[in-house]
Amino acid sequence: MIQSQIFQIRLHAEHQQLDTQVLNDFLKQVKVEKIATQFLKREVPTWHVLVFYDATTQETKNIALNQEESIIFKALQKWRREKSLSLHVPAFMVCTNKELHEIAQLKPNQVEDFAKIKGFGKIKTEKFATDILALLNSV
Repeated sequence: MIQSQIFQIRLHAEHQQLDTQVLNDFLKQVKVEKIATQFLKREVPTWHVLVFYDATTQETKNIALNQEESIIFKALQKWRREKSLSLHVPAFMVCTNKELHEIAQLKPNQVEDFAKIKGFGKIKTEKFATDILALLNSV
């Protein structure tokens, strides 16, 4: 089944790297069918990227969680929703479901453990690892 997802790449330096990383992480997880782009010259210049992908190939459909991991995953989803609202970005730009699944399964104990999670580079780790570790310790 073909689905679509829109990404925004804000051209301000403080956002561009994270936005690009989110798009690249998503592209690694799906089978891309087609991509369309459009540049919007606004107060904050932005590239909009429309990705059409085959949803049947998404890796997260094959990840099974046990009861403890499911509880952690739900807590991570709540944290992600709150974080995305505070940052004014879509939830997938904070963390993808696949990343949340991996965190729930690996249960990292320290910031360095996030290097094992696909999609967590230096920037995402710096931005979110401490919050996620605090959440994991409270669940």
